[in-house]
Formats: sequence, C-alpha cells, structure tokens
Amino acid sequence: IACIFKGYFYGIQKNYPHVLSNTVEQLIRLILILTVIPKLIEISYVHAAVGLILTFLFTEAASIIVFSICMNKKTMYKLSYSKSDIKDILNLSIPTVTSRIIGNICYFFEPIILTNILLYKGYSHYFILTEYGAYNAYAISTLTIPSFFISAVLYVFSIECGTLIIPFI
Repeated sequence: IACIFKGYFYGIQKNYPHVLSNTVEQLIRLILILTVIPKLIEISYVHAAVGLILTFLFTEAASIIVFSICMNKKTMYKLSYSKSDIKDILNLSIPTVTSRIIGNICYFFEPIILTNILLYKGYSHYFILTEYGAYNAYAISTLTIPSFFISAVLYVFSIECGTLIIPFI
C-alpha cells in the first residue's frame, strides 16, 4: 500500500509526502528498536524477533498514515483509467515487481546457502553467527543508510531550486 502511495505521489510530482513518510518511518523504527527490543531480548530471543517484526509492521503503518494524510481526497476520486493506461502501468510495474520478487527470494536463500557452505567448509556455528550477524547488522546498514539522507537532501534541493527531483533510490 505504501508503494502505491509512493507511485501516486511520484506520478503527480510531489516528493514531500515520500520524504515525510520516510522520515517518520525511520524515526519510529529507531525509537522502537532502541527502547522496546532490548527489553524483549531480556525476556527471550523469540520475543525480540516477534518484536522486531511488529516494529516493521508499525513503521509501515505509520508510513501509510502519513501518506493518507497527505493525500488530496478530491483528486483521488477523479481518477479514471482507460485500457491503454492500464497497459502502460502494467508495462512499467511488471518488471519492477518481478525484480523485487526475485530479489526477495535471493535475500531469503542467501543466509541459508551461505551458512551451509560455511558449515561445509568447517567453520563453527559460533563463528558463522558472529561474523554473519556483524555483516548483516553493521555493514549492510552502514551501506544503505545514505539513501535515506540522499532522498531528504534531494527534496530540500528541489524546493530551493524550484524544480522537482524524483530520486530513484
């Protein structure tokens, strides 16, 4: 649902709702992870995992709420589609959706395959857990966090220049 809202606002060339929802989503995620997850880890790792999943659920819901607040209700009901519009939308969306599905399948199988290969090569469970955990927790987060700041900077730059820049990040 949030991706539909993002696509809608990109289509009408409004970048502010995307940046605002992304900022709210990240802030709520950080607050919940810093406050709730440590308490759940003290209870058990299962509770912490469920808490983390619920954190992502709450942040996505917050993003959808921000998008729905920014949505112009009058414009939303005036939308009409023809068969050529639907064909154009599907021509754009099918490759994007397919690539994301394939990417998510790869993200699912990556830790399974990697840990089994490392076990086959003779590494201990403890080594795999600490090294792969550090890789997922620190390296990937460090590499992907700049996209959050880039989208915010592009929005500020587009306001000051009077043009709309749509980041494809």
